[in-house]
Amino acid sequence: MTLSIPTSLTCLGCFLMMTASSLGQIRLDLPTENDAIFSGNPEKFYMYVTRDFEGKKSTPWEGGQYGYVRTPVRVGGDVVYRRFHEGIDIRPTRRSSSGEPLDKVHPVAPGRVVHVSDNPRLSNYGRYVVVEHRWDGSDYYSLYAHLGSTEVKVGDRVDHSDVLGQMGYTGRGINRTRAHLHLEVGMLINGDYDTYFEKIMPNATNHHGIYNGMNIKALDVSRMLKESKQGGIQSIPHFIAKEKPFYSVLIPNRGTPDLVKRYPWLTRGQRLSGAPSLEIVFTQSSIPIAVQPSERRVSEPTIGSIRRSSTPYSYLTSRKVGGSGEKPVLSSSGEAFVNQITYSK
Repeated sequence: MTLSIPTSLTCLGCFLMMTASSLGQIRLDLPTENDAIFSGNPEKFYMYVTRDFEGKKSTPWEGGQYGYVRTPVRVGGDVVYRRFHEGIDIRPTRRSSSGEPLDKVHPVAPGRVVHVSDNPRLSNYGRYVVVEHRWDGSDYYSLYAHLGSTEVKVGDRVDHSDVLGQMGYTGRGINRTRAHLHLEVGMLINGDYDTYFEKIMPNATNHHGIYNGMNIKALDVSRMLKESKQGGIQSIPHFIAKEKPFYSVLIPNRGTPDLVKRYPWLTRGQRLSGAPSLEIVFTQSSIPIAVQPSERRVSEPTIGSIRRSSTPYSYLTSRKVGGSGEKPVLSSSGEAFVNQITYSK
């Protein structure tokens, strides 16, 4: 087993940047009045989390950021944050006399409303709205969660001046004091998610179709907002080119995954047909950033490469990979995620 990222993947960023040169620029706007992310006051932008670590209670604003910012654990002499936060939590700027948040929520970019979940009990997101954006010839999705109310319906065309709803505190584990907007921008994993969900959870109900939060893989939206402020994002492939590969998974080649059909730039122009297997390359946060042919033959999803670490890989990959050092293994969670990517009805 190769235990370091293949040399070919180190050129991934170069290819994506070249691909991006022919694509249009993307610009994201802030979804609320809160612009403290641009003024050097992150504690006024991100909503804090409550934490009790090693007997010390705290309310760090850092927990509202995107990335591995939650659930600390001590490994040797280091503290590792093992829970990945897929979006950002934005504080309210205005409240009523009773403490209710008053901020209106706007789309980050022009698009079309594709999902409105108005029953706060049907998701950990509470009330949430999903907007579809057409960038670089592919569809991407922004998600606005924990809303107190919604003001749009499916099919509405929206721009930044339009109101999606009002900030609130619906959803699991949130109270009025911690009212905030949870924002994500990401890629749709599989257009057949409805049937995949029925297959793996036959006794459960998927109330959100393909716009279930489990089927949207979030990008680093805080970086997207900052780059937009500095002049815009050249393209999504260009943006992703700055992400580092962390691990890859080999799968039997049973045809082009839906993910690749939706985001063809993932193949870097390579033909996938005819190869015994496909290698899906992921960042540490499990964003798929490349799919390439491989001559290795596998009968089931298998770790192909990884950046070595003495820290348990489960802490570094949200349990997608297990083991450590020279013995990485694809966990049941990781296998389920890969199966979700490759599922076809």
